[in-house]
Amino acid sequence: MVSDTSVASQPEDQLRSQSAYLAALHETTLALMNRLEPADLLENIVARAGSLVGTPHGFIYLLDTEQQELVVRVGVGIFEAIVGYRLKPGEGLAGKVWQTGKPLAVEDYHSWSGRAQVFENSPRRVRAVAAVPLKSGPEVVGVIALAYTEEGRTFDAVEVEALSRFAELASIALDNARLYATVQQELAERRLAEERLQSSRDQLSAILGGIADGISVQDNTGRIVYANDAAARVTGYPSAAQLQKAPLAEILGKFDIVDERGDPFPLDQLPGRVALQGVQSPERTLGFRIKATGEERWSVVRAMPVCDERGRVKLAVNIFHDITERKRSEDAQRFLAEASEVLSSSLDYETTLASVARLAVPRVADWCAVDIVNEDGQLRRLAVAHVDPRKVELARELQERYPVDLDAPRGVANVLRTGQSEYYPEVNDALIQAAAQDDEHLTVLREVGMRSALMVPLLARGRVLGAITLVSAESGHLLSAADLALAEDLARRAAVAIDNAWLYTERKRADEQKNELLVQVRQALDLRNQFLSIASHELKTPITLLKGYAHVLHRQAQRKGDEALLKPLRVINRQVERMTNLVDNLLDVSRIESGRIEFETAPFDLVAAVEDAVGDMRVSTPDLLLRLDRGTEDVWVRGDRPRIEQAIMNLLVNAVKYSDKRREVDVSIGRQGNYAVVSVADHGIGIPQEQQGQVFDLYFRAANAPANNYGGLGLGLYISKVIIERHGGTIGVLSEEGKGSTFHFTLPVLGEDSR
Repeated sequence: MVSDTSVASQPEDQLRSQSAYLAALHETTLALMNRLEPADLLENIVARAGSLVGTPHGFIYLLDTEQQELVVRVGVGIFEAIVGYRLKPGEGLAGKVWQTGKPLAVEDYHSWSGRAQVFENSPRRVRAVAAVPLKSGPEVVGVIALAYTEEGRTFDAVEVEALSRFAELASIALDNARLYATVQQELAERRLAEERLQSSRDQLSAILGGIADGISVQDNTGRIVYANDAAARVTGYPSAAQLQKAPLAEILGKFDIVDERGDPFPLDQLPGRVALQGVQSPERTLGFRIKATGEERWSVVRAMPVCDERGRVKLAVNIFHDITERKRSEDAQRFLAEASEVLSSSLDYETTLASVARLAVPRVADWCAVDIVNEDGQLRRLAVAHVDPRKVELARELQERYPVDLDAPRGVANVLRTGQSEYYPEVNDALIQAAAQDDEHLTVLREVGMRSALMVPLLARGRVLGAITLVSAESGHLLSAADLALAEDLARRAAVAIDNAWLYTERKRADEQKNELLVQVRQALDLRNQFLSIASHELKTPITLLKGYAHVLHRQAQRKGDEALLKPLRVINRQVERMTNLVDNLLDVSRIESGRIEFETAPFDLVAAVEDAVGDMRVSTPDLLLRLDRGTEDVWVRGDRPRIEQAIMNLLVNAVKYSDKRREVDVSIGRQGNYAVVSVADHGIGIPQEQQGQVFDLYFRAANAPANNYGGLGLGLYISKVIIERHGGTIGVLSEEGKGSTFHFTLPVLGEDSR
């Protein structure tokens, strides 16, 4: 059976289930929005989607725009091994969701005619499956799929609807993560452009080298002698020519310039003016509030001096990178985070909502009021905020004299009746007259000078608890659709706080502990990577010298036939080689975690690479019985052969280390479809079942392998996993404690025409 999530009406028990899912979705939203690393975010999305409906089995497809195919990027539970699997439009459940943009669910996937191959090799039978789209705007950019393996367990309409809403939140989080990555890349590129621009002494080269955003050039008197069209747009001029003609005082007079905290920014500290003093100005994030309209734009501003051949400042080049949308998004997220913190800080919701109202002024609007419906159905003004305390008192007096008419056709009364927001982008006199209860009331409302307004409901479990009103007045700022969305998000959080304050308190405490732990972990990882990089480089020099002198002594002892000296020199050589490998592994770990590991790829025969690695191991470990089954044909792959051999050698070293007293290792290579498969098996101590999922983790050591008997730092398997996966392969282990382990990896095989 296939179903979608369109539900015209729902029973009361389903509505109660939905409210529980909404509470879970709120917690999930906060967690997702705090993650900005795409890989980390994908894993978190799958885990949280699964926890939402009670299954540990799921995966995410993302769109490969070049191939127009869906690719599995993250899999959990029984789907860990399908990372990299691809679907075409309409293929399988996820392919149909991608094609239609609508969620789908089936009760028994294996009896469904449209199933894809992806589930056929699952270690446990897949029963019910649900898939929901991830969208960026109207475009489907991915699919979240979840599965139940229990017989009789299915996805009901409420669960599918909850997953659909979760997917909307996850899509926003993914967009934010992509935006974050893009911004980071742009910043890096612009810093590089700035360095090049700084080193240039040619005016034209400096201008051309820095073109990317708004650019203006000032001469040493401060006059603008060049500007591009982007600079004109940033400053509100119709063209670059008109901007160049305008006096600097006129340009600056159009704005109130503020820093990131909203405080006035000194004009003499503007990057362009600092640069004209011959100083490389630090970049500044500045807000430009247009006095005439109240609109606020944000830019990252940089400036650099251009000097003549005598070192005298000739020009200042200004670069404006408009970050208004990003800043608004960041401010909105920061505001919601602060509001959530306030809401979860106390069980006294009246106090917390009053604090939230003060938080909204003037960051969102000039006025903020919160009205709550009492148990007797009467409306009570819980909080009102304005930057001017005298106006707050005036608002309270007006509320007492002119309470809200609950029968009014619009405004707060209508929001309370319908549970729908009302938004007035521009408040005209006709609206004010309609809201006034008498002539005196009309006069007062006109004096307030409302420019725009919005009212949003406080909804919890299908019940309207009250309303939040935001009004823009003296600032001149017009409330936007984005402000409406922000207010609705704030209202949802506030309503949940009212309805379930104690739960918010517990969740906030847990979040704070988790965030603190994450910071500590990141700091520890940074320190560890710094130590690894420094220590490895420092060890390289003495090891190289030791190896060189040992080689010289070895040659001299060979010429003299001094067997007494040759024996300890062989020991020294083996230990130096071991130290070299250890340092190389440490360097590889540092390169991997800093993103600096590189691969030089070319076609090569994987069988030959395995044979070379096995041969080296036989030479270095003569007492080892090492058997090789090479199959009957060559297997060609594309990759970095030395790195692949390094991965194979790491598996061999691991097998020898844990083979215990039985010094036997079996190696095989063959093909399974379009993949080469290499296996390395030992007959040693094995790995405990509960720890097999950690065997490829950095610094991992099995509980049954004491350090005094089995040396090593736990780097080899981790490095092998990175190498294989960077080549598009997979790596895994099968083990039984006390009977040995078999490590295996796969790599895509090249066709004959690609060799």
